[in-house]
Amino acid sequence: ELYGRIAAGREGGASLLDLLNAVQRCRRVAELVLPGRDAGLVLKDEETFELVRGAFERVAGGKRRFGYADFEGHFGRTEAVPAPAGLAAPDRAARRVLIIGPGFGRRLHPRQGAVVEEAGFQTRWCWRGLPPNPESPEFDVYPHLHALEAAIDDFRPDVVACASKGGAYMAALWERCLWMGPSLVINAHPSCARLPEGVPVVLCQGSNDEIYPTPRSQLEELIATGTRNMCFLYYTANSGYLPSGKCTRFGDRHNMQSILEHDCLPRLIDAAMSPAGPEMHVLRTWRDRLGRERVRAERQLGCSPWDLRRRWAPSGCVLAGGRGLVRLPPR
Repeated sequence: ELYGRIAAGREGGASLLDLLNAVQRCRRVAELVLPGRDAGLVLKDEETFELVRGAFERVAGGKRRFGYADFEGHFGRTEAVPAPAGLAAPDRAARRVLIIGPGFGRRLHPRQGAVVEEAGFQTRWCWRGLPPNPESPEFDVYPHLHALEAAIDDFRPDVVACASKGGAYMAALWERCLWMGPSLVINAHPSCARLPEGVPVVLCQGSNDEIYPTPRSQLEELIATGTRNMCFLYYTANSGYLPSGKCTRFGDRHNMQSILEHDCLPRLIDAAMSPAGPEMHVLRTWRDRLGRERVRAERQLGCSPWDLRRRWAPSGCVLAGGRGLVRLPPR
């Protein structure tokens, strides 16, 4: 019934515009796609519009339209989670983060751990009983998991975080079901072939990782092995090349610099613990990165061509100061 309200009888499936229209005119569709939100703002508020667009992209899976099977496959297994009122900041002081020491760079890349600690989380590092290099030849990781198991039992973390070679320990924890809670993984470790079922996972990777170079397609395949709507890939890549052969933006290397700025790493930890799912949390908190003046200006302009058209001056209109509209020749 809900799919029929969205597709409106079209045989080719539902487009983004169909979904936007259905959200505005049907309360049940709005509750499914925008739980806890004012559907009347979908074409006036950028954040609300992006939530609908994100839902469409997840259902359509990269296609321009989605059919009934796509709709049922997504919403049939997904429970709507009410949006937090006002997007209140998480209480990080009440959250416990266990960091797997080897690979996280406390000495070689100290800023990474410092960002987590300075964000206000209760943080504990697990070093004791863990050899610093689980990638040495013929190393058996499993006899050393008791140290992590003891730390988990004692600290009772809300999320476990690892980076680089520490991913070998995380993969072993998942395999033995010793940790099945929210997990943050920086750098995709080669030993991790699939993600555990029912576990929220945030995976961070840069396109210029010189230690574990992994194509994005392979990372997407890895994310797809996890539970739908519970896994999120944070990936930074190079921009397109200019005629000079240079890039305007470079993806992260093994020591990811982008996650150390703009509260990114703490937000990714928050995302792993979010009941709405990591991807939805990241989408909802993007707006917090914008200044008040920009948010106010975007709200006034609107988020659709129809909103912008309201501000166009009619042909032949003379603006303030005697300035008129100028017709530009076609290119």
